Amino acid sequence: MRIGFILDAGVLQGIAKERRPNTPLIDRLRREPGRFVTIKEVTAECIDVHYTVLQNLNIFVEPTRTPMGQRGLLDAFSSGPRDVSWSLDQLSRADRAVVGHAIAGHFDIFTTDGAMKARSFREFLRRLERLPDAHLPSWYIPEIFVVRRGLWH
Repeated sequence: MRIGFILDAGVLQGIAKERRPNTPLIDRLRREPGRFVTIKEVTAECIDVHYTVLQNLNIFVEPTRTPMGQRGLLDAFSSGPRDVSWSLDQLSRADRAVVGHAIAGHFDIFTTDGAMKARSFREFLRRLERLPDAHLPSWYIPEIFVVRRGLWH
């Protein structure tokens, strides 16, 4: 059973850009029961999201956790470096860390990255299917909700 949601960079950036009276992301978060968290890898991608925004919405920045055993299964999610417009250095994508934290902490995921669900999550499930029953990890498998222009899928 999930205990809350982990928010990825796109969701946090969307929240930071919302202005009253049009606040669909913030309104949705306030209606959802459970705890809202993010991790430092995500906040590193969000230079325009101030901690006061997170504090006002009771979004906690937790130390990143990883699930026990079978870490190779998480290789389906990207973590390689990429260029970002505001940094001279490359940043690692936080997808793998987000999913690992979601599994370890029993969180579901709010993301703006449809590819995470369509491609990466499908590959993750295929890798699980290939494992013999004796090697299946006893993980919580998170549900991934994709946010698009105020809509939730």
